[in-house]
Amino acid sequence: MAEIVIRIHSKTGRSRINLPSNASLRTLQNAIVERLHVPINKQILIKEKGGPLKGQPHQLLSALGIYNGSILNLDAEAEIAAVPVSKQMTMPLPELSPQKSTEKEAKKTPEDEYIRPCRHGPRERCINCLAREDAKRKEEGKDNEPQKEDRTWLCQHGPDVKCLNCLQDNFVAGIKHESFGHFMAVKRSKCEHSHDARCPNCLPPAETSYKIKEDCNKHPPWPASICNSCMPATAVLARQPYRHVDYVQLMNSTEMNSFVSYWQNKGMQQRGGFLYGYYAEDPNYPDGIRAVVETIYEPPQIGDMNGFQFLDDPDEVYADMIAEALGLEKIGWLFTSINHDEFLSSHEIKKAAEFQQQHIVEDPSGYKVSKFVTVVLKPTDDGSLTPHAYMVSDQGQALVRDNVLGDSDSRRHLVKRQPKDRELLPTILCENRPVEEFPPDWLIVSLGCGSPINPMRILHNTDFPIENRDRDITPSDMKSYLNKHKNEPWFRRCSNFHFLLQVAKYLDPDSALAAADAVSKERDIPRGLQDLLNSIQ
Repeated sequence: MAEIVIRIHSKTGRSRINLPSNASLRTLQNAIVERLHVPINKQILIKEKGGPLKGQPHQLLSALGIYNGSILNLDAEAEIAAVPVSKQMTMPLPELSPQKSTEKEAKKTPEDEYIRPCRHGPRERCINCLAREDAKRKEEGKDNEPQKEDRTWLCQHGPDVKCLNCLQDNFVAGIKHESFGHFMAVKRSKCEHSHDARCPNCLPPAETSYKIKEDCNKHPPWPASICNSCMPATAVLARQPYRHVDYVQLMNSTEMNSFVSYWQNKGMQQRGGFLYGYYAEDPNYPDGIRAVVETIYEPPQIGDMNGFQFLDDPDEVYADMIAEALGLEKIGWLFTSINHDEFLSSHEIKKAAEFQQQHIVEDPSGYKVSKFVTVVLKPTDDGSLTPHAYMVSDQGQALVRDNVLGDSDSRRHLVKRQPKDRELLPTILCENRPVEEFPPDWLIVSLGCGSPINPMRILHNTDFPIENRDRDITPSDMKSYLNKHKNEPWFRRCSNFHFLLQVAKYLDPDSALAAADAVSKERDIPRGLQDLLNSIQ
């Protein structure tokens, strides 16, 4: 059964509770008791838009307006019990050495050792005076530095959980882009109003449009007339401080190696593919999101040393249907590149932004975002390929969506498109100067990327031929594959994305979907489908 995620905001931080899609209010209350140790009679749940959550215990959450991704506030008046000490990990405290006297036993600072006494009158100045005054200013500056308040004593959770009280500033300081969830949580922590009020800290970033406003009722439409409120917004280039995905985990390293080997054997003609997987919480980042890649689908394409192009693919609809039956979705794309100079070229940024625009979802805050990732395989100095993961910023996605950027002859520069007759394009400011071209780095958001040491894959078999390569896959390939895994359960024999794709093509889509559903639930496929697969010659 499908699951939904309910987000609970309380004075201890943010918690996510997974429930069945047909869960009742009582099921949610019991989950809060188990997760936050709050008795049911003490629970006061308030909806995100204000107003208490009222209903009978047997009522479904969907009937109460609570769906996947909904946010509920656990009122501060509720008594949240602390986790028992026996369940927490304890750390030995370091022994404190006796403090030395700050007067008699204090050593001279290095500045004092080199400052000589003055030999002039009170109204004169020398280099010794200046050195003494400079040392005094430095010492006063240290005393005036704000001390960080230790709020860890407010934590009421176990050792494997983090909240705003125990997250230190230096933890996120080393991250170039913080997660969007943490970015919004830090903003909301500054709110000082009731649950039913709103302030700029509560609101997500404004969605920018670089097009002319067409429904203004103050004057005739452009080009007859225009006002300041109708003009396209100025595009002030700024690096995005947050990201919608923090880490890309390449779960199927065997398919990745196969992709690289085929690229190398074809004379390094550039090649691409789509990534299918799922999104999960990333415990290594505050409110982090991880994109987990389970398989790579390579559509028909043509390529050379300089790039590649996807061709029309009638089988892509089968790939999407099978992925959905497996509990997966299209989460990104990858390609090879011999470009050593830029993170992403101007053409690659525009293509990535187009893909992101095609995969828009709505964040619980109401902000429309894309979590579609881009993985680039680039050669290193020793000839091996290293994966790098990126996304295009929200601003870059909006510039491509509103057709502001044109085709560039240079990989290292994005260019503003030349306007057509009576067309008005926005001004682009780079470091407070109007520009017609600018480096692509302004619009790039970098992500972490890697493979686990012990992968836990949904799709276990990796020895079926890959589609759209040198030769067509035949029924005999399917027969050989099934015979090779004849001693395994049927759901394990069908545990290969590319095999399921051929089942949809050579048998029928319904058979492929039934087999994919059995793989995801780890149960045997229907007897009739077993006989049908055994009949493949």
